[in-house]
Amino acid sequence: MKRVCIGLLTFLCLIGAGVDDARLNDFRSPLNIPLDLAGNFGEFRSNHFHTGIDIKTQGREGLDVFACADGFVSRIKISPYGYGNALYITHPNGYTTVYAHLSELDSSIDAFVKQAQYEFESFQVDLHPGEFQLPVVQGQVIAKSGNSGSSGGPHLHFEVRETDTEFPINPLLWDFEVEDTRAPLIYELLVYPVGENASVNGNYGTHKVATKNNSDKCSLINQNKIKVAGEVSLGIHTLDFLNNNANKCGIFEMEVYLDDSLFYLQRMDQLDFSKGRMMNAHLDYKAYKEDRKSIHRAFQLPSNRLPIYKNIKGNGTISLKVGEEKEVKIIARDVHGNASSLNFILLGDALKSRETDVSPQDSLLRKFKYNQ
Repeated sequence: MKRVCIGLLTFLCLIGAGVDDARLNDFRSPLNIPLDLAGNFGEFRSNHFHTGIDIKTQGREGLDVFACADGFVSRIKISPYGYGNALYITHPNGYTTVYAHLSELDSSIDAFVKQAQYEFESFQVDLHPGEFQLPVVQGQVIAKSGNSGSSGGPHLHFEVRETDTEFPINPLLWDFEVEDTRAPLIYELLVYPVGENASVNGNYGTHKVATKNNSDKCSLINQNKIKVAGEVSLGIHTLDFLNNNANKCGIFEMEVYLDDSLFYLQRMDQLDFSKGRMMNAHLDYKAYKEDRKSIHRAFQLPSNRLPIYKNIKGNGTISLKVGEEKEVKIIARDVHGNASSLNFILLGDALKSRETDVSPQDSLLRKFKYNQ
């Protein structure tokens, strides 16, 4: 039954990302070893979400890298930075696969690159072969895995992109065999006062509550009911892990329910490079910079146009009447359907004017709001 549910979830996510269900098995694995990931799609990186998966290569370079499907090499980028030696293969199904940090290229591709390097008198090149210059077939060895560019160790960075838009699509929406039966862990709940004079349990700062994980159920430690006054928003510190793997990965999906009604939904199925830095408006930026905590906010800041928000009431703020109670359930889910949930209660409290000490110097200053 669980396998059926996971399959249905994957199918629905692919449809949501614009991926035709007939293409689910279009791609074979780019490597002939068990897929053990060092990083997944949508996890937090500096100023951007990770747009692919990082596949471990057993601590070594030189593994055969295979074309995932028929197509042609549409781009070759050679650089001492970034993706290092990278190949882009465009496929007739509307997608382009990307293979990065390579050590060697197939002889025909390498000859094409060397000719261009001599012509331009430059090691660093960005080439765009035509459709009929470097054709490949599914399963053809196109390169050797490596550690080139800005890589911290031997691995293969692999991406799937929509060819027309170049939007990165979560590769794990395809049926790559990655062993994963572990649910994400929720470490901490955060309640943010966002409205004027808003407070949480009588305080005006961010309210943080540690959680206890018990299988796929999480609970707040020493607290279950939280008093809120004015507009507040929620966030969770959460990470995902794969089987037999200590690497920290990002979650695929986060849902917030108020009294069993869906209030907020985010999903890491598709991203947009042009909006990558807006990741800093999604996460709790201060916590990430200071402690590297992966905190997803269930609240959309003004001008945040990330394509990850699938259902959100208003901008994600919650406001309760005095004495009103709302049962809250937050679910963190990975792409394979494993999920953890956190349940608690919000209780409406009276809004009070915030008393502040104003120094003579402060009285001469005027505060300008960011949106005015």
